[in-house]
Amino acid sequence: MISSAFARQYFSGEDPVGRQITFGYLEEVPRTIVGIVGDVKQVGLAVPFSPQMYVPYAQNPWPRLALVTRTSLPSEDFRKLLSTEVHQLDAGLPVTDVQPLTEIVDASIAEPRFRTLMFGLFGLAALFLAAVGVYGVMSFFVNQRTREIGVRMALGAQRRDVLGMVVWHSVRLSVIGVAIGLLSALALGKAIASLLYGVSATDTLTFAGAGALLIFVAIAACYLPARRAMLVDPITALRHD
Repeated sequence: MISSAFARQYFSGEDPVGRQITFGYLEEVPRTIVGIVGDVKQVGLAVPFSPQMYVPYAQNPWPRLALVTRTSLPSEDFRKLLSTEVHQLDAGLPVTDVQPLTEIVDASIAEPRFRTLMFGLFGLAALFLAAVGVYGVMSFFVNQRTREIGVRMALGAQRRDVLGMVVWHSVRLSVIGVAIGLLSALALGKAIASLLYGVSATDTLTFAGAGALLIFVAIAACYLPARRAMLVDPITALRHD
């Protein structure tokens, strides 16, 4: 029996059933392929499917045998039942490492899950610091233009037009900054690609969400001070240091 990955790699576009292969495994004798089975991840969930083959146990006996069983019983009850059934067949056979498949999977992804959690926490902290920094810079930028806003208002500029000008300028700067950040993240994403599982290093949703948040923070940072400045009397705004 060969796996689907084996068939794709060595018999692409052909029917492998009935074909014979010879390989250095026990004895180099021709073996006939009698069927194709689904792919199985033998090493870990993050490792791609690799070509696999299965031979009769009698032709290749191992000192250990793994048994996968579906059951609705609690783990402890099933462990006792399995031991009883095996010992009825052969009292000398030991039964060890009986555990649910979910525990095995959880153990195999414990390290990647921890790394993902740490990267996520660091990412959230970095995003928070970036948002605070953007808010502070944009707010300072608008406060520095208070005199300009007062001049425009004194000369008859409409509040809506002045507000739109300030917001648009901030949005333009934010978009440029976010674009530079996204390009840098794309370039550096390949360095951590091997540490990720189930998500791409260039995940579109993550990139879009972070960029949108920073742009929103920039708009809020310039909108609020600008709106406050426009509510001030133009003469008072012109006296602003």
